[in-house]
Amino acid sequence: MTLELDLPDSPPSTERLYQLGSIVFSLKNCDAQFKDNLDLLLPHYGGPDAVQKYHIDTGCTKNVLDLVHHVAKLHHKSIWIQASCLSSATGKKVLLAGKMGSGKSLTALALREIKGFKVLSENLVFVDCEKKKLVSFSAPFAVDEKAILILEPLVNQLPEPRLIVEWRKDRVWIPVDSSGIETYEDADFALAVWLSDVDDLKQLTLGECTLTEFVRSIMTVSNALRMPGSTDLLYESLASAKIVTISGGSLRDRANAIYDLAG
Repeated sequence: MTLELDLPDSPPSTERLYQLGSIVFSLKNCDAQFKDNLDLLLPHYGGPDAVQKYHIDTGCTKNVLDLVHHVAKLHHKSIWIQASCLSSATGKKVLLAGKMGSGKSLTALALREIKGFKVLSENLVFVDCEKKKLVSFSAPFAVDEKAILILEPLVNQLPEPRLIVEWRKDRVWIPVDSSGIETYEDADFALAVWLSDVDDLKQLTLGECTLTEFVRSIMTVSNALRMPGSTDLLYESLASAKIVTISGGSLRDRANAIYDLAG
């Protein structure tokens, strides 16, 4: 995967522009169908022309996650967390963090579809260390087909489009609607949830968690240890947050619990 920066004296590009976080970019891929699918999955950029743009050549790869992480690395001055961030109907920011396989994406998708939450960031959550702002990052949802079967009984209609675009035929991609979302938001989380132990057969358990314990957990799923001043910024962003751990329970149980906690 190669990268070129659009310099000020470069000729204007006719390529479609996309935006993930604060990065605006165009794409090149040898597979026309894969590129068309990315056009459905990635948020389009509709801002002013006078913005720094990147040109990303993905070659012939069909790995969406590689592309997402490639763009993520361009956020040099930000803390990233493996998490999802949503806004409730009352505008309260909810951070869903946890280790791989904890159900963050499926829980975020359920909150959007069932409870009307707005997704501010998916897959990764960024906090800009200079601006001290949350950077909205509308990467598409990546869930497996089993997750879709779990979601189906809970909604009137499954989200569209649902695309299988890679060599992995069991992974489904669903776009995040970024319309009306500002690139930078105040980093003021009202609720922070650490997800663990996905198991429908176990009773939903809500646990107490101190701010220090939560920040320590975040350190294991982020680059915070490598970013100067990141710990203080995380403490500031979470200072007013209600902090809980959730384990066990069905997808409906989790969505209902987070909805109630967010108020």
